[in-house]
Parts: sequence; structure tokens; C-alpha cells
Amino acid sequence: MLEEIISEISEGKIRRVELEYVDILGHLRSCLLSAEKFLESRTGSFDASSVKISSISDSDALLIPDPSTSIIVGEDCRILCEIWEEMGSRRSSKDPRFIARRAEEFLLSEGYRGHLGVEMEFFILDKDLKPISNGWNSKKNYMISPPLDPLRDFEIEAMERLSKVQLKPEVIHHEVSTGQLEISLAADSLLRAADSTIRAKREIRELANGMGLIATFMPKPIPGMNGSGMHFHMSLWDDKENLFYDP
Repeated sequence: MLEEIISEISEGKIRRVELEYVDILGHLRSCLLSAEKFLESRTGSFDASSVKISSISDSDALLIPDPSTSIIVGEDCRILCEIWEEMGSRRSSKDPRFIARRAEEFLLSEGYRGHLGVEMEFFILDKDLKPISNGWNSKKNYMISPPLDPLRDFEIEAMERLSKVQLKPEVIHHEVSTGQLEISLAADSLLRAADSTIRAKREIRELANGMGLIATFMPKPIPGMNGSGMHFHMSLWDDKENLFYDP
């Protein structure tokens, strides 16, 4: 995968490389490298104390790209990274992706595989922080269809946008509250499901921003309205079957 990225840089198809990482609070952060700088270093560096991953005296950290997570967006290549502290001498124990990987490795050592499907609820607001409304009862909007669904165009664009970056959206629909949507992603391994979730949030926020709107995943942004949650569909497998299945 890394060889493919280098090849596309050499051909001029990729002009920038965005190194992404997740901080201890679950925020997606990134830095943008020129293609030439990425070819030179193959890594990124950052002040880990600024995101509460390390102390000021031990703040120099490296971002080591995970090429399997690369996605192409226009002329940019985005890659999720591992966090290594002490300038690359040890993997950070506060790296959420490292924690997820260790959990996966533990399951595999016991002979199991975990699968996780995620459903995210969120609100779409206008610039005055009011939910996009159709004038309908604020608590009777569950799965309403056009023309009563004022966000159908947004839903279509969200599905298209996530599909283009291999995030595998399966279902999107209007939720109970005014201006509230839910989107479901295909089930995957723990780490890949977590990666897809954090990236899907970014794509949805960017889509809303480009349409002059605001997407928020806050649990209770509007008093008096149903809040937003995130549902997990979990299964545990051995070599043959889903161990949670009970016919």
C-alpha cells in the first residue's frame, strides 16, 4: 500500500499527504505535508503535551502512518497514524488506536474475532444553531419520507461522500427529533470500525459546512428534544460461527 502511495506521488496524482491521529478524548487531529516532505520523512512529528498524551518534558512524538488506512480525496492522501513517544522509541499507551489494536490482539490470542457495527445520530443545524425543520411535530419525524423530510438531499450527499472514501455507509434516515439524522456503517473489526466512525464524523461535518450548515454529534444539543446517541451492534466469532447467535 505504501508503494502505491509513493507511485502516485511520483506520477503527480498526489500533491499533499494528511497525517491523521486520534487524541485521548477521541478528537481527530491532523497535519498536512507536501508530497515532497512525505517522501523525505515518511513520518510526522508533533507536540504530544499539547493534546495531553505526554508531559512537556517528554513532548516530542512521532506519527507513523498506517498505509492500510489511506484514502484519496482529490489530490490529497489521508493516512491514519500510530503515535510513538520519545521520538519513536515506544508506542504511546494513550493512543486510542493502539488500545483498540491490543484489544483485537487479545481476542485473537483467545481464538476469537470481534465485529462491530456503528449507528450514529446527529443534528443538522443552520447558522443560527436551529435544527433544520419541516414545520412538522418535533417528535414525530422518525423515518419521514420526502417531501416532509427536509434533509433528503443531505442524506443522499452523505451516502455518496462516505462511499467515495470507502467508509461503507449502509442506511441513513431521519430520526425522531427535528433536524436529526442517523447513519449506519457496515460492521467491521474493532479498529477498522473505530477508524470508519471517526472519519465518517469528519466527512459529515465537512459536508454540512460546505452547505452552510452545522453537523453536531453532541448528545443533547437542544433542550426539550430527543438527544443523539451512538449504538453498537457487537458479535463475537470463533472460526465457525457467531457465538452470540442463539436460535
